[in-house]
Amino acid sequence: MAMLVALGVMSIGWMAVIAVLVTAQKLLPAKAALDVPLAAAITGLGILIIIAPSAVPGLARRCESPPAAGDHAHP
Repeated sequence: MAMLVALGVMSIGWMAVIAVLVTAQKLLPAKAALDVPLAAAITGLGILIIIAPSAVPGLARRCESPPAAGDHAHP
């Protein structure tokens, strides 16, 4: 649950993807051939988020500077 909360703060889309995977894993019969690679993939995603969050699509946002005092938006 803590993982989903942290992902929800960063990206609702990624939180939904991981939530669906975890729910499917819990509801389907246990199979080591599927569970181990899935756990490794989720762990790898977590490590990638820690090391290089900008490498994960949809996770990092661009920082935009506010307009200067003299700048006016033109339609």
